[in-house]
Amino acid sequence: MARQVDGPTLTLAEIISRYQGQKGALIPILLDVEEAYGYISADMAEQIAWTMRTSPAHVYAVASFYTRLRTQPRGTNLIRLCSGIACEVEDVTQIQRVIEEELGISVGETTPDDLFTLEMVPCIGVCGQSPAMEINDVPYGNLTPDKVRQILARYRQGET
Repeated sequence: MARQVDGPTLTLAEIISRYQGQKGALIPILLDVEEAYGYISADMAEQIAWTMRTSPAHVYAVASFYTRLRTQPRGTNLIRLCSGIACEVEDVTQIQRVIEEELGISVGETTPDDLFTLEMVPCIGVCGQSPAMEINDVPYGNLTPDKVRQILARYRQGET
């Protein structure tokens, strides 16, 4: 079942048809598919490729290049843990371990209840508050193990 894009739920064919005949529309199509379905599956990439007269490999290469796009389903709450130099200096590895222990997953995985997905990203732009993470685009900085546990508990309880 698709999530909503611009009002009513759109099918893949409807999303693609919105860009019919527009050169360079691959990224807008992929963004709309991501918004509607939460990720871009191999089957979706094939359909997009066929319609745009390109290869599925090209569609997948674009979809997998941009961190905003997903080629796998993800949890309701996307945790992006910063691995930039400022966070490394402030021991982001310790924060990573706490998140992995609390959630029972490793980087790149989703919890069995589909509540959390954990990713490492090169920077979230809050270097003055290292170590830092984002959950669903909300930044959290100056992280400590206790602060991380409290934040995760709030998300588990739906207090976001």
